[in-house]
Amino acid sequence: RRQRQMCIRDRAKAIEAEAEATEKAEAKEAKEEAAVEEAQEELAEKAEEAAAKDAEAAEAEKAEKEKPE
Repeated sequence: RRQRQMCIRDRAKAIEAEAEATEKAEAKEAKEEAAVEEAQEELAEKAEEAAAKDAEAAEAEKAEKEKPE
C-alpha cells in the first residue's frame, strides 16, 4: 500500500513538472512570436519609408528632365 501511495505521489509530481515545462515553453514561444511580429512591423515601416524616398527621387529626376535648358 505504501509503495502504491508513493507511485501515485510520484506520478502527480511528474504531471506537475510536465505542466510547468509546457507553460514555460508556451510563454517562451509567445515571447518569440511577439518579437518576430515587432521585427516584421519594423521592416514594413522601413520598406514604406524607402519606397517613399524612391518615389520622391523619381519625381525630382522627372522634374529635372522636364526643365527647359
